[in-house]
Order: sequence, then structure tokens, then C-alpha cells
Amino acid sequence: MSYQIGFYFFLFLTAGLLSAIFTVLAKKISLKYGFYDDPGKDSLKIHKMPIPFLGGAAVLGSFLLCLILVWLFKPGHGIAFDNSALIAIFVGSVIAWFYGFWDDTYWQDRKKIKQSAKIFLQIPIVLILALIFYNAQIKYQFFGLSLFGIFLAALCFLFIENATNLQDGLDGLASGIIFISSAAFFIFFVFSQNLFAASVCVIISGALFSFLFFNWNPASIFLGNNGSYFLGFLMVVLAIMSSQPGRFFYSFVPYLLIGAPIFNVFYVFAKRGAVGRSFFSADRSHLHDDLFKATKSVTKSVVCIYFMHLVFVALGLFIIFKLK
Repeated sequence: MSYQIGFYFFLFLTAGLLSAIFTVLAKKISLKYGFYDDPGKDSLKIHKMPIPFLGGAAVLGSFLLCLILVWLFKPGHGIAFDNSALIAIFVGSVIAWFYGFWDDTYWQDRKKIKQSAKIFLQIPIVLILALIFYNAQIKYQFFGLSLFGIFLAALCFLFIENATNLQDGLDGLASGIIFISSAAFFIFFVFSQNLFAASVCVIISGALFSFLFFNWNPASIFLGNNGSYFLGFLMVVLAIMSSQPGRFFYSFVPYLLIGAPIFNVFYVFAKRGAVGRSFFSADRSHLHDDLFKATKSVTKSVVCIYFMHLVFVALGLFIIFKLK
């Protein structure tokens, strides 16, 4: 057991170091090639100066390299998994990141399209992701219907990726929330003896812990849509890996570990619906926006949502272990 703890610690430090190095590189590349979020005349933007948005690329690079380390070292650390599972996570991460990068670089700056259209175009992508994971045996298995499981996984990818993207509205918010979620999933997988999934959680945690030093207010780099879609994708992967065949309710309790982004979606939809606005309209009606208006502080608003998220996480872990 101590040997495994040492390996987790090694992965955490390695992911953190690589993330820091890649974040510095991402900032330089962003400024050189114009990959930055320019507030311009957009009244919805809080920041006043252009900020690089390739933070997601830094976290992705760290994550993928550490996945390779897990594959290289698994024989000596008792980490059992099918290589197809690692390949699915590797390929799926790249696909989810690239969709977000396309959004950052093309849809945001060159060709403005509605959010509803973006979601419609995302549907075939999440279906492909669900099929990839179904073939890798990372899937929902309910009622003996494979198509139902594939559709359900695709729906979760679509919802959580966009929920994470919506959550990324203040410095350090989405990255800190996903850090907390990955740490919670780590606790679950360690007690479940799923060492591969626990390793994935450690890598995400290490990469985000380091990235937060750059993303904390005042942020010098953002996750970007590329980062938020990628991290939302990973949260769904961990939630599916937490599920059990035939246990429908139990398999959706892990989504409490991603509670804050999900709560924010319903909060926003309720506010927009109450005034007759489109659910997909762009505004500052999010929970973090309202907290920012009340506190006049990015840090206080972010910390408040961290605490709320910790309540969801604690409740989720309690129910999971109670039902287990």
C-alpha cells in the first residue's frame, strides 16, 4: 500500500511540474500567435486586458504524458487495466480538447454562432466519445440495452462538458472546482481498489493544483473552452467508471461530486426561464456572477462556490459509501 502511495505522490508531483512548465510555454505561444481572450467591447467580460486562453493545452499535455507514465510503470505497481481503457481516455481527451480549441479560435473570433448551434454540432462528437468508451468497456450497463447506455453516456458528456464551460466564469473557479472533484473521485477509487482510475484522478489533481497558481485571481492565463470541455469530459469518464451494472440510482450519485457546475446550470436556466429568456442566451446570470455583484470580490465569490461544492462532494461520498 505504501508503495502505491509513493507512486501516487510521484504522479501528483510529475503532473504538477509538467503543468507548470507547459503553462509557461502556453502563455508564450498564446501571446506569439494571438491565442488570447480579448475583452474588446464585450460587456460580459470581467477582465480588462487580453489573457492567454491555452491553459487547457498545458493541463492536457501534462495529463497525457502522465498517462503514458502510468502505462509504462503499471507492471511494477500492481495497476491493472486494459490498454483499451487508457487509449480511450487518451484519444477522448484530445477530441474533447480540440472541440474546445476550435470554439476558442474559430467560433469565438471568426464565425459567431449561437450557443444552441454549438451544442447541436457537439452531438456527433459526444456520440463518438460514447462509442469509443463503450468499446473500451467503460460504459453504463442498464436493462441489458447497449444503445441506451451509449445514448446516456453521450448525454452526460454533452451536459457536463457544457456545465463545466459555463462554470469557468471567474479566475480559478472551474479549475479549482474540478481539482476538488478529482480529489473526491480519488478517495472513492482508492477505497474501491480501482488503482487505474485513482491514478487518473491524481494526475488531474496534480496538473490543476499547479495550474491554479497561474489561474488564481488575477489570472495570467485561462483554461479556455479547450480546457473546460476537456476537464468536463474527464469528469464524466470518472463518473462512468464509478458506476455499477444494474444499479441505476447508485451510478448517478457520483455526479454529486461534480455538483457545483450542475447546480449552476439549473440556477441559470431557472433565472432565464423566469423572465422568458432563451436558455442558451449569453448573459451574466450565473451563480458566480451574482456572488461577484454582491461581494465585489472575485476571490470571495470563488471561495463561496468552493465551499458549496464541498457540501455536494461530502454528500456524494457519504451516499456512495452508504449504498456500497
